[in-house]
Amino acid sequence: MIELAKVETQINAPVNVVYSYMTNMENYGNWFPGVVDIKSVDKQDHLAIGKRYQEALIIAGQNVALNIEVVEAERNKAFITQGDLAGLLPQMTMTFEQNNTNCTVRLQYHSRNLDFAANDDLSHIQADLTSRATTAMENLNHIFTTDVD
Repeated sequence: MIELAKVETQINAPVNVVYSYMTNMENYGNWFPGVVDIKSVDKQDHLAIGKRYQEALIIAGQNVALNIEVVEAERNKAFITQGDLAGLLPQMTMTFEQNNTNCTVRLQYHSRNLDFAANDDLSHIQADLTSRATTAMENLNHIFTTDVD
């Protein structure tokens, strides 16, 4: 896989509260820039392997739709989704760690597209996604300073 973005932040909230909020992907549009809409397409629990969502987002000024599926979930530790966005085949990995009263959140995005060559220039995608992910961490810190349950 090719790393597209990697960010980390400290959130002043218990890990179980942060994990519960972030892994309910219906909240994703509240904190990740460019997400226009995201909704469940089945009735499975948000942490169920195979749970599916439909996401609408804006990339390079274009409206894009993709399907997302939960592929790994370890309560209060890790959450991984994979999307079917043609060409990119994104994977989002969130990891969580409790540190005293803070929760460390690491957010990573990778491309699962094995056709990308070592010399493919992904710098514009990496820069855009890193910028969005950085803003997402700022948004989450703001959300958790206003008491999310």
